[in-house]
Amino acid sequence: MSIKIFSLINCPYSEAALSFLKSKNIKSKIVKVEQANKEEYKNDKISTFPQIYFVHKKNTHLLGGYNDIIDINNKIFKINIDTSLQYLNKKYAKLTHKNKLRLIKMINN
Repeated sequence: MSIKIFSLINCPYSEAALSFLKSKNIKSKIVKVEQANKEEYKNDKISTFPQIYFVHKKNTHLLGGYNDIIDINNKIFKINIDTSLQYLNKKYAKLTHKNKLRLIKMINN
C-alpha cells in the first residue's frame, strides 16, 4: 500500500503535501507535473493539485488534494478506530473496509 501523488511543480499546496507525507514517513510515488502539462492531469473528479491517491495492489482511490489529506490526518490520527472508520465511511464510501483500515494504519505510523 502506498500513496501516489501528482505534484505540480512550483505549487505551494503540492510542496506542502509532499512535506506532510515525508514527515509521516508515508511511502509515496511522486509524479512531478510541469506547469505546461497540468491540463493533461485534470479530470471530472479533480482539477487541482496536488492529486493524492491511495494505492493498494491494483486498486487506486482518489483521496483528494492537500486539504483532504490534512483533514484525514486530523480526523483519524491517534483516535478510536471506530470513530476513524465512521469518518472514512462517510467521506470514502467506495473504499473497501480493509483499505480504510490500511489507510488508518498508514496515517497513524
